[in-house]
Amino acid sequence: VNRYILGAARLLLEAEGISAIVQRYGVVMSALAIALGALDIAPSQPASDADLYEALSEVPMDRPYLSDLLRLAYVIVRYLRGGPVEAPALYMRMSELFEDFVRRALSMAAAQVAERLGGADVSVRRAEDAGEALYLITKPRNKLSLKPDVVVELGSTPVAVGDAKYKLVKGANDLRPADVYQVYSYVSRWKVNAGFLVYPMAGGGAAGQEVVWKSYELFDKKRLYVLYVRVPVGGAASGVDEMAEYASRLVSRLADFLQEVIESEASRTSNPTT
Repeated sequence: VNRYILGAARLLLEAEGISAIVQRYGVVMSALAIALGALDIAPSQPASDADLYEALSEVPMDRPYLSDLLRLAYVIVRYLRGGPVEAPALYMRMSELFEDFVRRALSMAAAQVAERLGGADVSVRRAEDAGEALYLITKPRNKLSLKPDVVVELGSTPVAVGDAKYKLVKGANDLRPADVYQVYSYVSRWKVNAGFLVYPMAGGGAAGQEVVWKSYELFDKKRLYVLYVRVPVGGAASGVDEMAEYASRLVSRLADFLQEVIESEASRTSNPTT
């Protein structure tokens, strides 16, 4: 069982495309690659269904997770060796994946903004990372916790909150009332002056247009930003280098956005009447 799983992992690391990423970005130093390099094993030969069933029967009862891992290894080996293979589709929660992508990209952008502003303490995090429990209803007991996907801080003070929405939008003027109401409740309860929504848009767009946004002034002088992140599809950014360039431009544009938010907050603080 272990030899088959390790063999599949080695085949995956050596596969075309994956090996290019390993060599280009040094992923070979990952724990998996180090472990495989220290083992003197040969990749397993393609297994028949009977071989798979026999291996599954050897999985220790106290480690049932090995059954799923073995099935995945079987799919990898059969696919990379060019044999026919049928397997259930891998289900991913795209809303959670997009949320994490947005937050990580904004965190990288925050580091750029800190450099631009001479070492300012700019950071991005999840609401729950610090254990806050802010509620919309507080009596007779707390109900409806308000946890935005993204909290932007200057020092230790929140200056903006936002939510990532994995939804199709018609264009840069497509405002979703329910989403706006939600982010405004975050803005109000977190006592910040800016809130933002982030949506994906298909198509890489021109260089420098990886992220576009619109700014709206609310009735109480707070600001709402709606961001549209252009996601390459098809062959728009299929190569490793193309994707790396896209990611670099994306982070740079998000840094432009964060800088605008922070400078707007600084202006408001220095001139409270605005």
